[in-house]
Amino acid sequence: MLRFCVLFLGATIVLVFFFHQGNGSNSTSRLMTVFALVEHHTFASDESRGHVQDYAEVNGHIYSDKAPMASLMVVPFYWLCGASPRTPRSASRTSTWPEHLGILFGGALPFAIVALLCVLRVRKGGMGPYASVGIGMAAVIGTSMFDWGACFFGHMLAAAFFLGAYVLAVEEERRFTLAGFLGGCAVLSEYPLALTQVLTVLYLLLGPNRWSRALRYGLGALPVALALLAYNKVVTGSLFDFPYRHVSEEFASMHTSFGMHLPSGLALWELVFGQYRGLACYSPVLLAFVPWIWCSFDGPRRRRDLVLRSWGRTSCSSPPTSNGMAGGG
Repeated sequence: MLRFCVLFLGATIVLVFFFHQGNGSNSTSRLMTVFALVEHHTFASDESRGHVQDYAEVNGHIYSDKAPMASLMVVPFYWLCGASPRTPRSASRTSTWPEHLGILFGGALPFAIVALLCVLRVRKGGMGPYASVGIGMAAVIGTSMFDWGACFFGHMLAAAFFLGAYVLAVEEERRFTLAGFLGGCAVLSEYPLALTQVLTVLYLLLGPNRWSRALRYGLGALPVALALLAYNKVVTGSLFDFPYRHVSEEFASMHTSFGMHLPSGLALWELVFGQYRGLACYSPVLLAFVPWIWCSFDGPRRRRDLVLRSWGRTSCSSPPTSNGMAGGG
């Protein structure tokens, strides 16, 4: 089994990396943090002014407006690779290998982990090895996840962390502290994943030993939450002031076009059938899994409902366009 997992991960990384996409404004914004931390030991990247479109400006300084986890994943590897005297850091900015590091650790590797977890989950349900690989890969390659795995965004990283938290806390119901930590990392990768964490905690509060399980989950997420607040404090000067509030003029519409509102039937329809971020439009194969989950789910009903609700909240991001840009961040 270990040999299979290693070979599967390696082959999947090679597969998705073969289709990697160019560097767009979203990934460039994440690389800003990598360059700034390694080269100047700060989150500010003032030398990127005029070279990036997607950024936050706070008190005259330029920062990435993205959730920081994907950038932090790349920092140690960029530092190690750039530490060679044969590769001056000034030259690394004009090369493509920092971008490739971002795609590898922020996209391809998380994609391979999610694909492996899907295959193992299908195998656990009684399918044969070939059928498990086929169904599991259809679930990831047949959706926009394949696009996210081929670029330096935070989406696949958030999905991998969230799936790990779900498997531990909900399916296996163990190691709740580790599950909470992974769930917190999912939010630090993409802020909207906070909604899934609320659902997970509510799920734990409805089961046996509810207060103990929810408390351990919360304790696991606490260090990540504190790190996020500290990050906000360093960048914006306020614990609860996110860099997204300080985006450039080009992305100022995010202040009113994105956020949290009361439930809307029209919004639900657009998220499922609309041409912009519509689930049926970008990932039609997932519609085949809805009746399967509803009719053949092998867990308790409350876990099935959690899967459907979390899936509905996390699977409605549009895939990147040809230049690596997308509507979400």
